Amino acid sequence: MVLLKVRKDQFLIWVVDMGALDSIRQKIQQEAMAAITEAESKGKIATENNVHSFYSSAGTGRYKRTGQLGDSTRSTGVSGGGNHYTARIYLDVAGVSYKVPNPAFSPPYASYFSAQDVFNAAEAGGAHIAGKPGFWAKSEHDIEQALIEACSRHFS
Repeated sequence: MVLLKVRKDQFLIWVVDMGALDSIRQKIQQEAMAAITEAESKGKIATENNVHSFYSSAGTGRYKRTGQLGDSTRSTGVSGGGNHYTARIYLDVAGVSYKVPNPAFSPPYASYFSAQDVFNAAEAGGAHIAGKPGFWAKSEHDIEQALIEACSRHFS
């Protein structure tokens, strides 16, 4: 119930059906879950495409590409409920290693690079890594756009 004083001697009383509000809340939560699920799916596909575009640039011949970056896109899927939903799209560096000296590298390098180091250099176009940089920045943009578009469809 909402009580609103209009004038000194008058009040308006509104009765709100709380059951109707619960129904509206549930519908909003269903639409939110659907929008997040849609955005997660489209965002993951966009990220996979962007990461694979890294390989569209010709190699230098200095080393043999391993393809580990191309196979690294992961998603947690959508979790949560009620008023909080989560989905995480990321490049999985666990279990990926770039040990050198490596017979695939010429000349051999006396160092060790973590997968995160290599992925960061590939994204930035550094460390003489052959490939098209900017795949993660484009993915972040594409994920955001997917979320905006999905929410627009589900809440317009």
